[in-house]
Amino acid sequence: MAILGRNVESWQLLEVINELEARIKRLEQGSDAPRDVKTITVGDASLIMKKDGTIELHGKDIIVRASGKIELRAGRDLVLKGSKVVEN
Repeated sequence: MAILGRNVESWQLLEVINELEARIKRLEQGSDAPRDVKTITVGDASLIMKKDGTIELHGKDIIVRASGKIELRAGRDLVLKGSKVVEN
């Protein structure tokens, strides 16, 4: 018998059903993407995390708040671009 393009014997049906249920659960949780990229999207905002360590944050306005210190460190250049960059 063929299920989803896979030849399956009747004694394997339970295993196939369990695999499908697990995949449906991962899809519902948004975690069935390839392992080398994870994307979380809500409306026009998105967070993209790549296997190589690259993280992209996309949004209309991005606000970072902390009750303590915020520290940025770069192993290479730190580039700030904007129509106006204001320092306090």
